[in-house]
Amino acid sequence: ELSEQRIKWSDSHDDKAYDSLVYYNQELEKFILDFTSNNSKTLQYPFKNIRDNIDIVTSKDGLFRIYTWNTLEGGTMQFFQNVYQYSHNGKVYAQLDRTPKNNDGYDYYDINDVRVGDKYYYMTSRVSRGSSALFYYQAKIFSIENGKLNPDEKLIKTKTGINNTLGYEVDLSS
Repeated sequence: ELSEQRIKWSDSHDDKAYDSLVYYNQELEKFILDFTSNNSKTLQYPFKNIRDNIDIVTSKDGLFRIYTWNTLEGGTMQFFQNVYQYSHNGKVYAQLDRTPKNNDGYDYYDINDVRVGDKYYYMTSRVSRGSSALFYYQAKIFSIENGKLNPDEKLIKTKTGINNTLGYEVDLSS
């Protein structure tokens, strides 16, 4: 039986609390990676008690899931961390988003399953928040091939060729 463990979240703006954010985000990252890669039931588990702090989106086929949390390390610019979880041949895997650390990350909010021929793709919707007025919305494609998650799958045709992402910026200050 799977049970949710308690994780204490703090909204403290104390400088000492901010200094510990990096450490606790790394601990949370390790915990999610370990817990989701060693417990196959986590791919379908609803995790109702943590949904206020961790966004979880799951593909309709139940084989791909993304855990996203705001690291609270930004001010009006919000930084996000992601763990991808997927299943292949009945085994569950988890991996950290490989986005460079100098990127503020994305908040994933939807996954659409897409079938092209015999191949399945996952078109995700995500947003990056550069400030309280600047947003960058993006579609990104994933696939699962030979037991590995491919976060660089190219499926979106544009004038410049076949791409992995397609996005647009919204600036509410202009």
